[in-house]
Amino acid sequence: MKKKLLSIFLAFCLIFSLLPMGASADEARSGTCGDDLTWVLKDGVLTISGTGKMADYNFETIHGRSQPWGMYIYQIKSVIIENGVTSIGNHAFKDCSNLTKVTVPGSVESIGTGAFYDCTALTDVSIANGVKSIGDHAFKGCNKLVSITLPDSVEQLGIYAFRYCTKLKTAVLSKGMTQIGERTFSYCYDLERVTIPKGVTKIGDNVFDYCTDLADIVYGGTKEAWEAMGCTFPKTQTVKIHYNCDSFDGHYVPVKVVEPTCKLSGQIDYLCPCGYEYTEYIPGGHDYAYVKTVSSTCSEHGYDLLKCKKCGAEKKDYKDDELKAHTYVDKVVEPACLTGGYTEHKCSVCGSSYKDSLVQPLGHSYKGGKCTRCGAVDASFRPDAPELKITTSSGHPKIYWDAVDGAAKYWVYRSTDGKNFKYYDRTNNTSYTNKSTEIGTTYYYKVKAVAVVSGKDVASGYSVTKSIQCRPAAPSVSIYRTNGKPQLKWSAVDGASKYWIYRSTDGVNFSYYDSTTKLSYTNSAAASGTKYYYRVKAVAVVNGKNVASANSNTKELMTTLATPSVSITTVSGKPKITWKAVTGADKYYVYRSTDGKSFSYWDSTTNLSYTNLSASKNTKYYFKVKAVCASNSNANSAQSSAVSITATK
Repeated sequence: MKKKLLSIFLAFCLIFSLLPMGASADEARSGTCGDDLTWVLKDGVLTISGTGKMADYNFETIHGRSQPWGMYIYQIKSVIIENGVTSIGNHAFKDCSNLTKVTVPGSVESIGTGAFYDCTALTDVSIANGVKSIGDHAFKGCNKLVSITLPDSVEQLGIYAFRYCTKLKTAVLSKGMTQIGERTFSYCYDLERVTIPKGVTKIGDNVFDYCTDLADIVYGGTKEAWEAMGCTFPKTQTVKIHYNCDSFDGHYVPVKVVEPTCKLSGQIDYLCPCGYEYTEYIPGGHDYAYVKTVSSTCSEHGYDLLKCKKCGAEKKDYKDDELKAHTYVDKVVEPACLTGGYTEHKCSVCGSSYKDSLVQPLGHSYKGGKCTRCGAVDASFRPDAPELKITTSSGHPKIYWDAVDGAAKYWVYRSTDGKNFKYYDRTNNTSYTNKSTEIGTTYYYKVKAVAVVSGKDVASGYSVTKSIQCRPAAPSVSIYRTNGKPQLKWSAVDGASKYWIYRSTDGVNFSYYDSTTKLSYTNSAAASGTKYYYRVKAVAVVNGKNVASANSNTKELMTTLATPSVSITTVSGKPKITWKAVTGADKYYVYRSTDGKSFSYWDSTTNLSYTNLSASKNTKYYFKVKAVCASNSNANSAQSSAVSITATK
């Protein structure tokens, strides 16, 4: 046992002997970092002193770093660069993740590339006037840095200099700068304000890429100068450019003050000569004063009543006292299927309650698949099979049935041979029209009623089978009179290649009359003065056989003679009307009017013209003509359109 303890002790001694001497933060470390520069690290403060330039470093050597303090970078919390140092070397303080503060004196003329790259804790950077250039990536990734102000001595700012400084809110650039390198502030998500001097005439690509909070830029130059640099922002982002301004100082000139009230906040509106507007909001609130003390009840603790001096609003400041006893009223609740009975004791003052005398639930009493007390569905219930009927709707098979008790939906099964049925569709209705069918095919149907019990489908057995041949839809027919003859019209029926015309003179006994492939039919052979009745069937040809629809609706029409087409002129100053012969007409009635409205029978003629010899000079006459069948007055035509002329003699 002693040997084992000794071996463990020696192992720990060996481990501690291998640890770097820099493990102690209190022990001072030092060395050189340039021809005439030295460094000292003590208590977390790294001090650079001497004269001249600092050496440049990279981070691809031992342990990934070449700085002389590389072994102790996690101990560095503050960097002080004394006057006399003229440059900060490349990558000098890269990855100093605990560094929070840096002071750069006026003797330093340049800050090297990546000098403070990924100093993720850096919050305080002081750069004195004298620095002329800041290298690429100099402060990239310093995601705790909140603000940066560059002295006017800075003439050059490298690309990516403040990229990924995600907490940076404000940046003031040097008046000595003439351009801003590409992506200088990209991914500075919290950046809100930037001050750019008028000497800047060029802004690189994507300088403010992903600066989603950027709202204001103070620019010393003119609007025209800014627009010439071509700096743009996404359409979804509004950035206010304050032209001809050197800083945000002076933007807060109050022009309007609204005092706050109890319910509404106040505000101060500011306006800058450059046009910048800003509103500062002042919180409102009540100013309460003591009014009285209220004692406790059975439901509410006692309290001090407070009242606002300004608006009169009241507030209760409760005490930690005892509540008074309740005044209970009893109520008996009978048990139900799923809920037990109980006696409820409820306070008549505050409404609080408790229950006792509990009785167990009664349970369900099922009959016909439902509980006779509460209507709940029996989990073992199976609905009856539907009683199926079949017809057609617009040429498609339509099945229908009466609602089945307990059923929530219905499953439809289809077959084309009456033997092999497959599930086809579902419906919540008590009818189903099968629109995806082919004319000439016979379809067979079965239906199951389906109840939903505890979230699961419970189906009945199959209904009886019903079948029907799919036929074209019956046409919807309209009837018109064309030159006194019946004309039938209808819209095309899907699948139909021709149409059969049926005719009757009594509206009861119809017989096949004619066939057409068109969408209209004129019965030119119809006798004048006869009432005819018509029906139409749409016909499809399937495998060489005619498949006809049901009869259309019945349409009827009384035939007449054609209406004459009349023209007018004067002969020897008297009105003369002329028309063409109407087939079947024995004579023509002439009607006359002097106002174009009230026409009366005037004369009759068997000729195809008529001269009104008794017309008075300078009187305007209107005429209409009717074709007349001597043997059947029902066949007489309608009156023609009116024509008019003035008698001149």
